[in-house]
Amino acid sequence: MMFRQILVHPHDRKYQQILWRYERQQPIMTYTLNTLTFGTKCAPYLSTRCLLQLAIDNEESYPKTAQIIKNSFYIDDLLVSVDTIEEALQLYKELTVIFSTAGFQLRKWSSNNQRILYDILGNGNNDEKLVQFCEGKELKTLDIKLTLLNVRDDQFNLFTRYSTLSKLQRVVAYCFKFKNITLGKNKTLTNILSVSELEISLTALIKIAQHEQFSQEIRLLQKSQPLNNNSKLIFLHPFLDEHGVIRVGGRLKNSLLNYENQFPIILCGKHIFTKLIIKHEHLKHLHAGTQNVLSIIRLKYWPIHGKNAVKSVIRSCVRCFRANPKPTSFLMGNLPTARVIPSRTFSNSGKAFDTLFKLFHVLNLNYPQESEHIYLIIQKAVYKIDTPYDKNIPSIMDVVRLGS
Repeated sequence: MMFRQILVHPHDRKYQQILWRYERQQPIMTYTLNTLTFGTKCAPYLSTRCLLQLAIDNEESYPKTAQIIKNSFYIDDLLVSVDTIEEALQLYKELTVIFSTAGFQLRKWSSNNQRILYDILGNGNNDEKLVQFCEGKELKTLDIKLTLLNVRDDQFNLFTRYSTLSKLQRVVAYCFKFKNITLGKNKTLTNILSVSELEISLTALIKIAQHEQFSQEIRLLQKSQPLNNNSKLIFLHPFLDEHGVIRVGGRLKNSLLNYENQFPIILCGKHIFTKLIIKHEHLKHLHAGTQNVLSIIRLKYWPIHGKNAVKSVIRSCVRCFRANPKPTSFLMGNLPTARVIPSRTFSNSGKAFDTLFKLFHVLNLNYPQESEHIYLIIQKAVYKIDTPYDKNIPSIMDVVRLGS
């Protein structure tokens, strides 16, 4: 309301024009805003400058009140304290007179003394009148009190109640343990969780997370029906295992990998449970990087858009953010002489058998059996680092025996 009480200079109103029409069939009309517009950068300054100008204009008539206006206003709120009730009432009267000259009406008074509020609010004259236009006859109305209550939705989300995977897994395991004890399936009362109980709880959490994200796909897989073309899992060829968990299909059934590596569990990269798994592996492997954590997780799970999910979790790690680790680049050693000085072909590649011309000369010798072995040397030269100690056939044969 304060901005609407301040007029803009007519010369500057051309910068506050808007285009508007009430219906599409009507032509576009141009409107000019005559007062300060809320949301513009200059509006807070101009409104504060108007208060300062009021204090300057009334400084001779009300010097003390003018100083209060200059120093005790924050935007349109005044906060000031006085010693006595009389001073407070006098300040109220002077402020009302000063601001009424500019069209400002002070409202929302507050004080720690009830007498001041009574004098201000009780004796105040409100000249505003509320006019209502109503067509038709007067009807007797029945007033009904309507009370709106904003009741909080009671939604239980298991994954958001715990910040670590291990704690969540143990809580669910204790729930299953309590269930088995009450049903008489487990007669031993121990506080220690077994490995099988932890695995059962983890499988249950995986199934809950998959049902929240892939409920439609699970229904189709249970009926042995093909997935929809717009499904995120269609390219992964998913299937349900014996526990009802969705896994990635493929052609690795005959490989030597274990079952979890052959067919990893499918997870949604944006689910909270997936982020708990990523966080668990990230901390378990001493704040490993994105690629390392992703490769570890894919040994058992296959998160959709896994790289982005791992990046978001590692980016939220406070310790990694503070350390800001960067990959170390080592300074390479000097290049060898043969790499930086020009030379003839095959002159620096080991013995190189004194170039191909000398090899042809060796082939022309009266060694019919050894010629086949020299052919093997040419084939093995790419893989063997050792060089013959001499240029004769026996030394070359020794290299062949060592490399074979």
